[in-house]
Amino acid sequence: MHPLKKLGLLFVLLALLAGAIPAQGESVTGYAAENTVNLYGKNSASASVVATVSYGESLTCLAAKDGWVLVEYSDEEYAYCRASDLTKKDPNVYSLTVYAQEDAVAYARPVKGGKSLALTAGTTLTLVAVTPDGKWCRVEKNGVNAYVPASALSKDKDPDEPMKTVDAYAADTLVRLWEKSGGAGSTAGYLGYGEKVTCSALENGWAYVKGVSAAGWCKAASLDTENPCSRSATLAVGEDGARAYALPSASARGIASLKAGTALKCVGITPDGKWCRVTAGGKYGYVRKSDMTTSTKVDKVIALALEQLDKPYVYATRGPASFDCAGLTLYCYQKVCGISLGRSAQSQGYNEKYPKIETISQLLPGDLVFFNTEPEDDDLTDHVGIYLGNGRFVHASSSGKKVMISSLSSGFYKKSFSWGRRLIP
Repeated sequence: MHPLKKLGLLFVLLALLAGAIPAQGESVTGYAAENTVNLYGKNSASASVVATVSYGESLTCLAAKDGWVLVEYSDEEYAYCRASDLTKKDPNVYSLTVYAQEDAVAYARPVKGGKSLALTAGTTLTLVAVTPDGKWCRVEKNGVNAYVPASALSKDKDPDEPMKTVDAYAADTLVRLWEKSGGAGSTAGYLGYGEKVTCSALENGWAYVKGVSAAGWCKAASLDTENPCSRSATLAVGEDGARAYALPSASARGIASLKAGTALKCVGITPDGKWCRVTAGGKYGYVRKSDMTTSTKVDKVIALALEQLDKPYVYATRGPASFDCAGLTLYCYQKVCGISLGRSAQSQGYNEKYPKIETISQLLPGDLVFFNTEPEDDDLTDHVGIYLGNGRFVHASSSGKKVMISSLSSGFYKKSFSWGRRLIP
């Protein structure tokens, strides 16, 4: 029996990793993000390897600290792995029918060894994932998962049979399309973040896709089967002359010149944080984030929050003479919007009524921002403020002893940022 197996020892480990348990003390599911991921008996690369998992396999993550995650990898079997070897996003996103090109072997791991299934030429399989190096496919057959070299699979059993397609979306700011798989040939076009395409082929980590205005091969890793631009916020153009582009690039084709005050729906912000994907009249385009302002209600919330600058921090107060952190956010949103928030940063942070914003680059002015300022407890939202834009937020600070503006771009608050919540769409 592995020394971590006994459940009593788990609680000792959790005590050592205090504050690193996932939100509200619940476990979360993580997935192996590399071809193979080693699991160690201790949180050290010099410790013995007790197990190995393969790309796409799931693990129950119990706690994390200093770049290591405590995981349960089978029934009451516990170990450590590097946090960088895991992803919280399920990579098993495909559901494509593929065929064995010839008699072949499906392996238990993405290495040649440990036979799992014997395949005959023409065997039908469901492809669910492609390893990061593009050399192996994770496939499913009769409820069994295995790994087959990508070179041993074909998208067609019968050349005359139409290829099935799946919908996908551009997940990078700008996705380059090529004439041939592997980045060969000339550029066939580009996709902008959130653009919907149909994927009809996968080959060695590359996907053949067709969008509204372009078709070609791109890296499969630059696609997502879930729409990354599924939420919206009403924004307005800040100044006359701002332009909307067909793609998130200043060198792309301009599609409109916008007047100050023009209202647009922002459905997503590109991963680099520089562009908004906007829609109006059923058409999509991209506008620089710096050219957009928020709605009137958000402006009023921010203006009210800024009026409280330098008022004293006093625990368990909600204005108007003094505030604690949750009291400030509650006061501003209740007075301007009639929104009743919880009385603590924790209740506001875990309120699933409002969309969760995972990264700083995706924040918009007016969003609530939450921080894990006390890593010794289980709560990941010990502190809250209101995002102002340009990497700044306003908050009632217990350490600063007043309402003040701080930076999210660097330092303590960037490191302790947990997530945001969008109260006004």
